[in-house]
Amino acid sequence: MGEFIIDNIVSEGGITGTSINVTTLVATDGDVSGIRITPRVVSTTTTTTITPDIDITDQYNITALSTATAFGTPIGTPSPGQKLIIRIRDNGTARALSYSALWRAFGVSLPTTTTINKTLYFGCIYNNTESFWDVVSVSEQV
Repeated sequence: MGEFIIDNIVSEGGITGTSINVTTLVATDGDVSGIRITPRVVSTTTTTTITPDIDITDQYNITALSTATAFGTPIGTPSPGQKLIIRIRDNGTARALSYSALWRAFGVSLPTTTTINKTLYFGCIYNNTESFWDVVSVSEQV
C-alpha cells in the first residue's frame, strides 16, 4: 500500500508497520481533521484497587463493583494534560470508595460511596507540574 500526501491531505493506503490506514486525513497548520480517534477502553468486573495502566487506557470501566475499592496510583507514564475517564457501577450494593494522595478533587467533591445500581463517571486530567490526577468532573446517573 502506498500513501499519498498532496496539499496536506493523506489519502488511499496506509503506512505499514505503524497501523496507520486512512481514507482521508487533512492536516492544516498542525490541526488534523477527517479522522476519529477511538478511545482505548479497559474493563473489569471488580477490583479492590483501581490502578489503570494509563499507557493503554483512556477509559477504565468497572462493571460490577462487589467490594470497597481504593483509587491507587495509576501505572504507566502519564503525558502532561492526559485525560482519563473512569466509569463505575456497583453490583447492586453500595460500595465504599477511597483515594490515594495522587487523586485531587478540582472543583468537585469525590464521592465516598457508590449509589446502588447507578453509573458513576470521573473525568481526570494529569497535572504534570504537581504530579496529580486532577478530578475535574464527577457525574452520577439520575
